[in-house]
Amino acid sequence: MQEALTNEIEMPNIEGAEHLLAHLNNMGWCTSNGMGISPLSFTEIKAYIDTTETPLNADEVMLIRQMSQGYVSEVQDKNPNKHAPYSTSKPAELQASSIINMFSGIATVQ
Repeated sequence: MQEALTNEIEMPNIEGAEHLLAHLNNMGWCTSNGMGISPLSFTEIKAYIDTTETPLNADEVMLIRQMSQGYVSEVQDKNPNKHAPYSTSKPAELQASSIINMFSGIATVQ
């Protein structure tokens, strides 16, 4: 069990946007709303920008907000059959449907 916990998860390549991930990590990926978690608000992102004197443009702010929204969405999704977003393998039902779709275009020869 311990060995499984120490393996690092391979994350998607975000070349060129590493600084945004670092800022999101500094801000915290989400906020508590008293009944759970919520994505970072624009007010919270603006407060971070002002406090740290970090020059972020509007597109970068939107990307940080979207990453926070994606994080919260994944954390709150309680579907036990959900495909992990970082996994390269497909769940069995997706594999089955892919195979069926692949063969559905093949005409039967008689």
